[in-house]
Amino acid sequence: MSIKLSLLLTLSLGAATAMADSQNLTWTAVFSKAEPISSSTTQAYCNAHSPSKIIATVNQATSKPGVKALNGINLYYSSYKSVGYDNLYFTFINAVASGQDQNGSWSDKMKVYGQSLTQNDVINGVWSSSYCRGLFLAKPSPVSSS
Repeated sequence: MSIKLSLLLTLSLGAATAMADSQNLTWTAVFSKAEPISSSTTQAYCNAHSPSKIIATVNQATSKPGVKALNGINLYYSSYKSVGYDNLYFTFINAVASGQDQNGSWSDKMKVYGQSLTQNDVINGVWSSSYCRGLFLAKPSPVSSS
C-alpha cells in the first residue's frame, strides 16, 4: 500500500468524530487572494466567481442548496472531513460554487485543503477551482443557545 493511500485511509478514520464536534460551531470562512491559475483566465473573472466570506455551520454548508457568501455566490460543501493525524488536524472540503453573471447561471467545483494545530481551531489553508485559486481562513465560534 502506498504511503499516500495509507495516510488517506488513516485520516478518514477520524472524520466522523471531528465532523460531530464541528456541527455545533458557527464558522466564519474567508476565501481570499483569488488569482487566475492560467494566463487565459482574468483577475476580473476570479473576482466575480470566487466566494468572499460565509458564516455558517458545517450542517448548513453541507445541506443543499448550501449557503450564500456575502458577495452573493452560493457555496455547497458536497463533502467535508476534518481529521486528526499525529496531533495535527487537517480539513478537506469538496464544494460547488454557483451564481449568476452576465452570461447567466454558472457553477464550478472547488477544493479546500486546511490545517490547524487543534480540533475546531482556526483553519489556515488554500482553495482552488477550475480557473482560480486562493487562500482560505476559517474561525469557529460557539453557537448561541438562546
